[in-house]
Formats: sequence, structure tokens, C-alpha cells
Amino acid sequence: MKVLLDIKDSKVFVMELLNSLSFVTAKPLTIEKAELINAV
Repeated sequence: MKVLLDIKDSKVFVMELLNSLSFVTAKPLTIEKAELINAV
């Protein structure tokens, strides 16, 4: 299952928390991919 989360830059600890879970692969989107998703 894939889920897209929009996390504010000021809440970076959420990304760190997700990365600490062994069953979660978390990575930031590139600006180009983020713009493409926003267009949908």
C-alpha cells in the first residue's frame, strides 16, 4: 500500500518518526513530482 502525506517543513519530526519504523519506507518528493501530484 502506498500513501502520500503532506507534512509541513516545521513538522519534520513526523518524517523522522516514520523513517524509524522498520515497515515504513519514507522519502520526500522532488519538486517536480509534487507539482505533478498537485495538478491532478
